[in-house]
Amino acid sequence: MKRKLSFILTMMLALTAFVLAVVPAQAQITTLADTRERVNGILVQLRTFDNTCVVILGALLHEVDIDVLAARRLITVGKGNLTNLLLDYIRSAQFGFDRVVDTLDQCDTLLNEVDPTQQESDGSIVGEVNAVADEVEASAAADGLDPRKANKILSLINNIILPNLECADSRLDSITGVVQSASDEVDTAFDDAESYTNQKSELSLALSAARLLPELTETGPIPFEVLRDLKLALGRVHQFLVQILRAVKRIVYCKKWVFKGVREVYELLRSSNFGGRAASQLSEGVTRIYTLSGQLVSTRTFGLSTNGLANGVYLAVKQFTDKNGQVRSETQKLVVAR
Repeated sequence: MKRKLSFILTMMLALTAFVLAVVPAQAQITTLADTRERVNGILVQLRTFDNTCVVILGALLHEVDIDVLAARRLITVGKGNLTNLLLDYIRSAQFGFDRVVDTLDQCDTLLNEVDPTQQESDGSIVGEVNAVADEVEASAAADGLDPRKANKILSLINNIILPNLECADSRLDSITGVVQSASDEVDTAFDDAESYTNQKSELSLALSAARLLPELTETGPIPFEVLRDLKLALGRVHQFLVQILRAVKRIVYCKKWVFKGVREVYELLRSSNFGGRAASQLSEGVTRIYTLSGQLVSTRTFGLSTNGLANGVYLAVKQFTDKNGQVRSETQKLVVAR
């Protein structure tokens, strides 16, 4: 009976030691896998950023520029008396600027962390990149990732990815400022023209009712001086739009380097080799030897050896990296009797 109880107790201790030894290894696997998935998610976010902040933003700016140039051309050819059509073009440009501002807000939310001091990433590109850096440092400290790989990844993040994300953010900030100036210019021009038009319309209606003045004169309800100022304002808006479109194209260069750096980080996390040689001590196999109570006794890096171990029963947990770059573990019972 005592032998049976001793056997059951030994098996329970062995199971406890197995859980203590294997669970950290599995958690480590999950961490590296999660890091790779996080990096893959950053690549998807970068494509979204490209579509939103380059393609869509550029298309919206072109639409606004078409309205601005159409309104300016209407004045140039001497048809400023077509007041409603002129104001429609400018009103359409105002609506276009509102859409541009909304798109810029989306770009900023996609790119920047709301609160860099918080513990978890908020899902922004910068937040996710910083989270990857933290996970790589933690994995290297826990012997889960080759230190050379970790240093290479951190170098890519700190010297290529983050600086170019700051470059893209700087471009967006400059675009936002110019967009605000152009939008204010359009709003002022529209308010002045509409206000003068409403005053003239009320006067025209009153005189027309008294049959003292025809409803529409040949020169139109907006005088030459107002049209001239309006044309100059629209010309300034067009120059602003040309400047903004150039800045949008420059974002592409920043994003290109970010994408390249993130892609290289992903490949480093996915591959099991580094610089054409064995990945690390971990890929060759690290064997940790535990007592049945779960206490770490020894760590062996060149195969399994019982040298230096006292008589007893141990659990040997071997960790290694397979050809797919995943961390694996094998556990076996080790009996030392001399």
